[in-house]
Amino acid sequence: MHIHELIIDINNAAESIKLTPPRIVLDIFEKGKIKNNAGTKKQYFSTLVFIQGVCRSLAYDCVNNFVYLFDEESLSIENLIHILPRYLRSNANFLRYCGFDQVWLFAKAIMDSLPLIETKDQLKILLNSYNYYLANLYTWVQHYFPWHLGENFPLNKTETNDYIEEEKNEYYI
Repeated sequence: MHIHELIIDINNAAESIKLTPPRIVLDIFEKGKIKNNAGTKKQYFSTLVFIQGVCRSLAYDCVNNFVYLFDEESLSIENLIHILPRYLRSNANFLRYCGFDQVWLFAKAIMDSLPLIETKDQLKILLNSYNYYLANLYTWVQHYFPWHLGENFPLNKTETNDYIEEEKNEYYI
């Protein structure tokens, strides 16, 4: 597939879930229908926790943070192409296992297209499209996650804070 066509496909998918949740989110979070029956001890809550965490990690830790690497002058396009699969592969593949096939298909298409990439800008546009798709998907995962179950785990407040507060430094975000 030509890179420009891939960008269009990813952007179209992102737009299609911008205001309407994707069927896979509804199937999993509302009906408990999970590809491969992923879950333990006849429940799927743990799978919801993993999906929420892995989707967040892929969207915000992997792809979003990778986009910042384009500003690093010391990294060539060859360097970026070499390391990008390490940012995508495992999280996208886990989400595929849980039924989010489109996440994996886009990640695989991006990785397959890497030999065709010629410039940082070209790769950045492609990843920004994927980032947009993942951000829209993650919004729905967050929306449908059963946060109300947290009421079963009330915070045990103490009068003193036994934890040492992290020292803030230039790397603290």
